[in-house]
Amino acid sequence: MKRALSSSVVILSGLFAAACGDSTPEAKTPTATPATSNTVTAVTPPPAPAAMESKPAEPKKEEPKAPAKKLVATYSGFQTPESVLVDGDRYLVSNINGSPFAKDNNGFISVIDANTGKVTEKWIEGGKNKVTLNAPKGSTIAKGILYVADIDVIRKFDAKTGAPKGEIAVKGATFLNDVASSEDGSTIYFTDSGFKQGEKGDFAPSGSDAIYFAKNEKVEVLRQNVDLHAPNGIVRVPAKGGGVEKKNDCGRVELYRMDDIVFATFGKKTVQRNNLPREVIKPGNPGCVMNGGITTPKTEPSWWEAVQTKVAPNASTSHIDLPTGSLDGIAELDKENVLVSSWEGKAVYRLNKDGKITTEIDNVEAPADIAYDKSRHLLLIPRFMGNIVEAYEVK
Repeated sequence: MKRALSSSVVILSGLFAAACGDSTPEAKTPTATPATSNTVTAVTPPPAPAAMESKPAEPKKEEPKAPAKKLVATYSGFQTPESVLVDGDRYLVSNINGSPFAKDNNGFISVIDANTGKVTEKWIEGGKNKVTLNAPKGSTIAKGILYVADIDVIRKFDAKTGAPKGEIAVKGATFLNDVASSEDGSTIYFTDSGFKQGEKGDFAPSGSDAIYFAKNEKVEVLRQNVDLHAPNGIVRVPAKGGGVEKKNDCGRVELYRMDDIVFATFGKKTVQRNNLPREVIKPGNPGCVMNGGITTPKTEPSWWEAVQTKVAPNASTSHIDLPTGSLDGIAELDKENVLVSSWEGKAVYRLNKDGKITTEIDNVEAPADIAYDKSRHLLLIPRFMGNIVEAYEVK
């Protein structure tokens, strides 16, 4: 376990050091590029190579490769873009702008107009308009509030105006990374990857690896253990059919939602599942005594249960191995597929409910917390080291 985590830390530290040059970068005020100067570049796929001329010798056979995906656009004007969130006709990009550990209040949130491609570089900016934002990473929107992971707190902003709305402190956290929300927006879930800044300014394990949830801003631990192997991207996967029915003596039925959260691990090459606490979505009559009878309605298995049956039917733990590790973002493509990015593989993988794993996108350096625009069929990849966001057509 230590060896797997160490190799991932080396990958991350090496790339980050290469991008920054020095382990302790010189403090300076970044130069803001006007939004109008930021560009979106449409990319035309290269023409097919010319047919090979016939030769006496038998041509060398090549291994089959994943089909090339269409790169639709490249957006620029970012500073260490760590995460993308799809919100209707706009994409919100979290910019660390320096060290992911530094409480320097220079992080910012950019907005990409999904229709025009225009980039508003600093919609929310640390140090401006009473905003505190150090090293923003994953985010989600629930009930009109934008929640952003920021080292050891979850920042809150008005999702329409960007105005600060407070924060949720997470005691003991060292590297809050990604955020997801329940279907009704009442609960948020978030990961702590368990990293701290090492003696040389690199990534070192802190031992705070955890998955949390917060309802009404009360933070509780869902799971906390170094065996989580640096949990990173997180997504909520609803169970099909609604869950479990429980009848009471008044003839009413309580219906519980039995959802899962699925998360990617940076310290290994696994995608893991964790059950969520049961959530009552149809309460029974108050004061009625439950008769103890529990019935499970005829339903389809959840997405994860279907995958687990195909991949590892006798597994005692709920995890699935991908081809390479240092996993970062995870996004739901549809009800049968999820996409996962890998720094080690320089790729984005597709994992479907039949347990089939395919390489969806390859040859992408430092693919961070990805997002998928279902209405436009676009996979958005923040290039952590390249200061760009790429959009690929994926169906």
